[in-house]
Amino acid sequence: MLFSIIQFIKYYFVSITKYKVHSPFVFTFIKEILEKNIDGNKKAQIINLLNMYKNHNYHISNEDYGAGSKLTNKNNLSIKHLLKNVSTSKKYGKILYNLVNYYKYNNCIELGSSLGFGTTYLSTSTNNVISIEGNKDLAKIASENIARIGLTNASIINDVFDNVLEEVLKKNKFDLLFIDGNHKEEATLKYFDIALKHKSNNSVIIMDDINWSKGMNNAWNKIISNKEITLSIDLFKFGIVFFNPNIVKKEHFVLWY
Repeated sequence: MLFSIIQFIKYYFVSITKYKVHSPFVFTFIKEILEKNIDGNKKAQIINLLNMYKNHNYHISNEDYGAGSKLTNKNNLSIKHLLKNVSTSKKYGKILYNLVNYYKYNNCIELGSSLGFGTTYLSTSTNNVISIEGNKDLAKIASENIARIGLTNASIINDVFDNVLEEVLKKNKFDLLFIDGNHKEEATLKYFDIALKHKSNNSVIIMDDINWSKGMNNAWNKIISNKEITLSIDLFKFGIVFFNPNIVKKEHFVLWY
């Protein structure tokens, strides 16, 4: 917690707004991804799910999580705890939704389904979303939620990332990869290296909680130094990297969000 607070103070002083951005690509990113609201239908889906769980007393087993998990060490956890500490928030879910819609990403892979909110934000009527979740209770809930709101283009795989990620990426060349699980430096770097073998020039990788711990911040800094990345964006919680060859000069931006 202390590390994250210190990082936020640094972020506060170094981050910039669109008025100091001179890159046309990044200026458009701010306008279309960070500032644009999601449409009414998607918003209604999310609100309905949130309302359903607002006073939910259901508990899940805390299994299949490693030392890097954001969950506590309790044997079981409440849905309320997951909504507050783990599930994708509306603020950052909007980024996922806008990325998919504006850049027309067809194949999306998510590492860490939680309750299925991230999966919902990533889903459109035309794309394909595969979400991998190690916890069997969460995988069940996420599957029920995407069925509840009629997402026929999304699926949940109940397995640990190390077992299935390589095979999933082989079969589904990704446009967007959202890494939101196993918050350990070594694991995050491993998943990034696997993803590099299956990316395209138009691929984007999003990392959650890049300032959650020293290890996650180390992983982020190592990743953005990769020579194949042409643009990296730090939003404090999210870190986003692009491989777009049209961005000739490698750049890094810390944007206020």
